[in-house]
Amino acid sequence: MNENRNFNEDFEIEQAGPEDVGCDLFEYELTPEGTYVPKIAYTSDPEEEKLLKKPIRRWGRAWIKWMEA
Repeated sequence: MNENRNFNEDFEIEQAGPEDVGCDLFEYELTPEGTYVPKIAYTSDPEEEKLLKKPIRRWGRAWIKWMEA
């Protein structure tokens, strides 16, 4: 047996999509990595949704940098 063979040569890998799970509770979206994640609303408050669409600007970036440090 050739040990240098690629794993994918022997097995075809299939990803389960939301239709395969059998659960209709959430809507799903495909991420760039190829996985499905549920679409969950962060909030239903229109004021909060409006704030989430604003850019974070200088102090938001400074806060993110501080949190990462």
